[in-house]
Parts: sequence; structure tokens; C-alpha cells
Amino acid sequence: MKLEVFRNAAIPVQMNVKNGDTVVILTDSKIEPIIQEALFTAVYHQKATPILVMFPPLASFGNEPPAAAAACLPKADIVISACSTSTTHTDAIREALNAGVRYLALGGITVDSLTQGAATADYDDVMRLSKKIAQKMDVSREVRITSELGSDLQFSIEGRTSFPLCGIIEDIRPIAAFPDGEVSVAPVEGTANGKIIIDGTIHHVGELTTPVELVMKNGMVSEILGGDEADLLRHFLQEKGDDNSVNLAEFAFGTNRNARLGDNPQEAKKALGTIHVAIGDNRTLGGNTYSKTHLDCLILKPSVWLDDELVVKNGKLLINSDDI
Repeated sequence: MKLEVFRNAAIPVQMNVKNGDTVVILTDSKIEPIIQEALFTAVYHQKATPILVMFPPLASFGNEPPAAAAACLPKADIVISACSTSTTHTDAIREALNAGVRYLALGGITVDSLTQGAATADYDDVMRLSKKIAQKMDVSREVRITSELGSDLQFSIEGRTSFPLCGIIEDIRPIAAFPDGEVSVAPVEGTANGKIIIDGTIHHVGELTTPVELVMKNGMVSEILGGDEADLLRHFLQEKGDDNSVNLAEFAFGTNRNARLGDNPQEAKKALGTIHVAIGDNRTLGGNTYSKTHLDCLILKPSVWLDDELVVKNGKLLINSDDI
């Protein structure tokens, strides 16, 4: 198993770290030590300089890392964030990106997710499919989502640029993740109306046993309906969130054929045919809304229209389906 962890940890490093880079590996004490060691070793063998920065786990997705850890990020060439909660939607990462630093997100990484499922995908295939979807999203104005469970949500993406996230950092978009496979966009604030039924996973709630309904009015969640897990989500937002924690922050397609559904939302949201929305902060994706939190919510078998074109039908991707 150790050999497999080291071998797979080297994959995103070899795809993104350059000879001579200074690489800050941001991590916390919940991440298995073998992963931290494997990343450090992979960076070193790439003839780059690894610097491991570890701190206690953050309370929530979107919470800022400690100031001393954040201070070193703009001085790196690339930041690899292997934390138990994602640091992507934080000021610390945005400031590093603004300084020209490249960013590789391994949020919630485990030995299992590093060696199975989405991590084993053909990343050339993930990139090809993601870019096809991104090209279509970038010329679309409106999104409509429905599902057999009763979802019916509409919002605008006009003027917003999509992010095809396929494991490889590109000059035009200096962000990637591993395991990866999604195309994300920040919906235009204030435009989302309707309802969406979440039946997969929700960050900080876990894999759902009962669907959770989010009712949206003018871009914000106005009601959270359902059973015990809806109560958990409401409680989390009341305790950890702020007024903007209910902003519709993100819409994304999953594009990884090997990604597994289950209780790991960081992998499940990459699964081909699924979509996810997020509520909270959207600034890393080019939006304008600040929040302390960013929570992804997975929909398993959606139907999705981009303008008037049906591109996903009950969980089956229709974009160039004869080619993929």
C-alpha cells in the first residue's frame, strides 16, 4: 500500500510541479502522515523544494488557514493544499493566486481516494471532456436544472467564465485539483429562483439518506426542507455561517468516469453525469460574494439545460455523447 500511495501522489506532482519550483504543501493533522510524506518526497524527486506547513484542522470549508501559514503562500511558485477541509475558497489562496502562484487542491485527500476511484482516471480523457463542456458553458446565458425528485431551478451564467478542472494547471487558469474532473462556474448573483433537491452528499452533513430541498429566491436559499439532515444543514449554517452562506455560489458538472459515489463529497462530486451546486463564497470562481463558508451539494441524476439545449438527461451526459 505504501508504494501505491507514493506512486499515486507523484501523479499530480509530475503533472504540475516544475524543476526548481518552491512548493508549499499546506496540510493539517487530520491528513494521514503517509500522504504528507509521499507528497514531500514526490516534490523533492521532481527537483523542486518542498516546504511542509501543517496546522490544526479548520472548522469548516472556506475557513481561513492560520495567518502564519497564509503568509508564506505568496512566496511559493505552487501551493499544494492537502487539508481535510478545502482551502480553495479562502482569502489566503486568492492572495496567492493574485501574486502569480499556481494552486493544486487535494482537499479531503485520504489513502483510499488517492489510490482508488477518481485518482485512477485517464486524465487526458478528463481534460478533453471538461474542455468540451466548458466551451459550451462559456457561450451560454441561462441554466435550468430539473430532476425526477422535483428539482426546478433556473439562474444566469451570462458573462461568467467557466473553470474546467482536470488535474492539470494551465496558464489561463492556474487552479487544478486531484483527484479531479469537473467544470465549475459562479452563477450571477441574485438570479437563481426555484428549488433543487439534493440527494447525494453535502459538505459537513455527509451522504444523505433523505433528500434535502433548497428553495431559492433571488439567488439566496430562502428555505431548507427535509428531515434530520436538513436540520443538520440549518444548524451548521446558523452556527458557522453568515448572511451570505446561503448565496448560490457555484454550479458544476462532474467529468470523471472513475469517480465513485459515496460519503466522500470531494470525490463524489467529480462523477460523470452528476452535478453539484454550492452555497456561500464564490470569489475564487470569479463571483463577487464573500462568505465564511462554501458548501458543495451533490445531485445524482439531474437533467440540465444550457439555454435551450438539453445537455444532461436524468444523469446521462449528452454533450458529444457519441465521442466520449
